[in-house]
Amino acid sequence: MLALMTFGLQSCEPQETDEVEVCFTTTLPTGNRTKSFGDAEQVNTLVVGVYNEQKQHLFTENFVIDNHSSLNIELTLVKDQIYNFIFWAYHKNNTNNEIYDISSLTAIKMNAIPESVTFSMVETMDAFFATRQDVEINGASSYSVQLTRPLAQINVGTTGDVQQASFTAKSAFDIFYPFENTVGKTAEGGTDFIWNFSETTAEILSVEDTEYTYLAMVYLFAPSEPAQINAELKLTNTETPFVFDKVTIQANRRSNILGNFTGSN
Repeated sequence: MLALMTFGLQSCEPQETDEVEVCFTTTLPTGNRTKSFGDAEQVNTLVVGVYNEQKQHLFTENFVIDNHSSLNIELTLVKDQIYNFIFWAYHKNNTNNEIYDISSLTAIKMNAIPESVTFSMVETMDAFFATRQDVEINGASSYSVQLTRPLAQINVGTTGDVQQASFTAKSAFDIFYPFENTVGKTAEGGTDFIWNFSETTAEILSVEDTEYTYLAMVYLFAPSEPAQINAELKLTNTETPFVFDKVTIQANRRSNILGNFTGSN
């Protein structure tokens, strides 16, 4: 008891804090964001997961992303410790229909696609990530973080008439592990993702001086090295789908499926 009382009297002395402010400047790779496909215009939230040296979760913070591609954030951390960080930038829609399950940032899962989608809704699937690992914090410091897509963008374009379409990616990857920068499949054989478009779009896809009208545009988790999936395209007025074997996908890359699928104008 005497020891406790003596400690209590001495604790009125001001104590030097072990906490320091650490600044991260995070940047999306799109420069000035516009309103065209694949420009990250729909990304509005940055989630930062903080982990200890053993990669055990400590805390998570959320930050609002405005129309700029760079964001400065500050975290209060204990100095003389080693930390690991996950940065995840995505579209948070404040509903129960989130595309991504980020309850664990170390294993981000892509949820089922809604039964009916628009091109604007699909754009909200665009997301970016980065990690900083084994960072020793000895005092106030600043770091730059460049985010990149863990997703492949698949575009389906036609030189013919505009039609509503449905696109299916078969046996696809549905989970992403940021620390390892790898993708996986939660079920044996992967997941079939289906995008049933309820509209068409006037957006034009230009490839090698040829203009195509979009029939579909989708995002999928993809590895950092090329991989292949099977896919199908079904038009609203056609019973037999177009089958595409071995579509190559790769993270942060576009895959174009092009042709005259709908007849001439």
